[in-house]
Amino acid sequence: MINLKRTYTAPTSLEKEKNKKSGTYNQEDVVELLEHDFKNKCYLFGTKSNSFEIEHLKSHKGNLDLKFDWDNLFLSCKHCNNTKGDRFDNILNCMNEDVEDCISCELEPFPKATVKIKPFKDDILVKNT
Repeated sequence: MINLKRTYTAPTSLEKEKNKKSGTYNQEDVVELLEHDFKNKCYLFGTKSNSFEIEHLKSHKGNLDLKFDWDNLFLSCKHCNNTKGDRFDNILNCMNEDVEDCISCELEPFPKATVKIKPFKDDILVKNT
């Protein structure tokens, strides 16, 4: 997870879709702006992918305000979106927080892949991330 900056003019389709009975946030203008803001990378892994999905930082669970909230929409690879699901709502927001100031992550690939994560802050969001 790396720190990024969001475009703060929400796509116009979000408000229109929110007012529809079966509206969807997966609109062309939303996808294009998310791809731009996230530099075509998954916000959790930081890798490029062919199968991006729109992920909600905080699961909406039917709440239309959260479902269509521009600040709650993130670009995620399919793997990360499925892994995170709605089980991990209270994590760092990489658009508001410099994650590298909060967490250290080291990958030791040999002889067996090992990931070492060290928190720099005693904070529930850091621990959950």
